Amino acid sequence: MEQVKLIDICLPKQWKTIPASKLKEEGYLVYGANGLIGYYDQYTHEGETLMITCRGATCGTLNISKPYSYINGNAMALDNLDISRVNLKYLYYFLKARGFNDVISGSAQPQITRTSLKNVSVLLPSLDEQERIADILDKLDYIINKRKESIEKLDGLPKILFRDMFGETFSTCNSIEFYPLDEVCSEIYRYPTFYGLKYKAEGSAVIRIGNILSNGIVDPDMSNYVYIDSDISEKYPRTIIEYNDIVMAVRGDGSTAKRIGIINSKNLINANISPNLLRIKANIEKVNPKYLFYFLTSDIGQKKLESYIKRTAKKNITATDVKKIELFVPSKEVQDKFEKIVSKIEYQTALKKRQLIRMEEINKAFIQEAFKRQLN
Repeated sequence: MEQVKLIDICLPKQWKTIPASKLKEEGYLVYGANGLIGYYDQYTHEGETLMITCRGATCGTLNISKPYSYINGNAMALDNLDISRVNLKYLYYFLKARGFNDVISGSAQPQITRTSLKNVSVLLPSLDEQERIADILDKLDYIINKRKESIEKLDGLPKILFRDMFGETFSTCNSIEFYPLDEVCSEIYRYPTFYGLKYKAEGSAVIRIGNILSNGIVDPDMSNYVYIDSDISEKYPRTIIEYNDIVMAVRGDGSTAKRIGIINSKNLINANISPNLLRIKANIEKVNPKYLFYFLTSDIGQKKLESYIKRTAKKNITATDVKKIELFVPSKEVQDKFEKIVSKIEYQTALKKRQLIRMEEINKAFIQEAFKRQLN
């Protein structure tokens, strides 16, 4: 086992940055701070090259370029790697485990410089051992990435199912009767006066726009919430959350009618919502909450919502206008069939997510074991 300085086994270098206006539609791959950014008619590196993002919010991120690529100046290329002493993939995993928090400088614009990399040391076992470690971590990475891909596909299945079951009805059946949301919901409301409240360390959780995740799940992690006194929350009874309620952003340029979530965590029952959100409670005698949620997030639902969005200083939509949105309501039997299939998909997705967490724990444990002597 030998300890070496990073700069003794490679030459960190920032190459000339290609302006975005000069990138091509085809040619050699160009890598920037966050991976591939386009193409160019020249390349800087014939072989695979390890690079470190050296500017911006993702400073310290590692990537490996493909052969015959151009590495832009926002990434520090580790050139002239001494392959007689170090395996590229081993170095990638070692530096990923080590991190660069101690060499990143700057607050407004984080950066890593060649000078700061002089402080980075690397411990090198034999090449055979490096290759063994890299091979195991490659396999774990492959399995984890495949699991992430399968979860991503499962996350998208309910929307595809909705389109397959109901999309043709929405687009071609002009004679079908639509009902305004006001007639199939028991509550569509927000309190404009829910402002200026003092947040506490505990009490009633307040759901805000940021708590609605991109896949429509409302974050179940209660550490990500702010709280108000329960007696204050009770002064706003019409927005106290129940299971299967839908919450929708009604203010904000990138959020209005886009951030929509459905409450499926018991932790959030009796939470309240910020004034930038709207509470939508389905009347279960008339419409299935899951069906309503996937309608609102479908292409047709989004088009209907978009038609009511007002563009003032910030985009916004009113509860009054949301109540006017027209919804085709199929039979309860068909809606429930849709929910049953979606529930099975969600169960499989949750199962795979739990498995992914376990895989990542195993991966982390192996990395700690493989590099603990080096990193200590």
